[in-house]
Amino acid sequence: MVRARKQAAQAASGQEYGRAKEQIEAQAEAPLPANILPLPVAPSAGPLKTPDAFGQTVRPDEPIWSPPMPRGPAAQPTGHTHQRAQKLGIIIPGLLATMGSSNFVTPATRKVLRQYEASIVPLTDA
Repeated sequence: MVRARKQAAQAASGQEYGRAKEQIEAQAEAPLPANILPLPVAPSAGPLKTPDAFGQTVRPDEPIWSPPMPRGPAAQPTGHTHQRAQKLGIIIPGLLATMGSSNFVTPATRKVLRQYEASIVPLTDA
């Protein structure tokens, strides 16, 4: 096992009387290692890592007209039902109206919300 080398104890200059001695004593209790390495950086997605939109395909055997998700009896249940969609259709406009009346919303966001509200067809109980 390799022992870590230690840094020499040092104190900042221009401090109050007695502070430098406290720092030196504290470093004697818990010395700093000499081989301090920077923390590793997590990989991030960037334009260099995204595939070329006009490049070669990654799935040459898959037809372009195949659906993105399986449909019919083979499809996995999503939990979204017609009743849930109706409930969301009733709740969402009220939530957006509340958001639009907030003091923290920009005028551009208010404009988009008003355009959305104008485009909604009112539900009728038929």
